[in-house]
Amino acid sequence: MNFCEVNTVKQGNIVRSRHVATIPTFQFAKEGETGHQLRGKVSKLDLLGKISAVLNAHGAPETEFASEPSGEAEQAAPSPPEAAE
Repeated sequence: MNFCEVNTVKQGNIVRSRHVATIPTFQFAKEGETGHQLRGKVSKLDLLGKISAVLNAHGAPETEFASEPSGEAEQAAPSPPEAAE
């Protein structure tokens, strides 16, 4: 499975040809044809579940993901400073 990131400003031709209307959009394609996709905000667990389902549907060995795939808890990004009133 390959993962690609597309710059929607610089690569508008790809955005149009793949019919991307929402960011983020995750598309799962085989031989150039989109079979499955997820649009909008998706939890990491839901994304990993979809990846697993797509792989399993195409004959890959059964894959299971833990709630924290790397085994380490993610660090939250620091909050922006409060605006002075």
